[in-house]
Amino acid sequence: MKEETLKGSGEVTIFLRSWQPATDAGSQFFYDTAGSEDKTLKLYEGHFHDLLNDVGKEIVMKDINDWIDARLSARETVKATTTAA
Repeated sequence: MKEETLKGSGEVTIFLRSWQPATDAGSQFFYDTAGSEDKTLKLYEGHFHDLLNDVGKEIVMKDINDWIDARLSARETVKATTTAA
């Protein structure tokens, strides 16, 4: 990861999901220092930089879809609870 990106990681406060090959040394630091309360780091062993065009990309795509679905479901639950009150 670029040094400029890592310097500003504490300013990231929105939900954060990082999909990275396990060889990306800056990913753990970025995750650890990000200011987000909702953050997830998924490292893929044996993968290269372009995870969506790599061997095993189906697993990565499923993980992305599952992560998005979980947040959409949680949002709908909060929305339904707020509307019902």
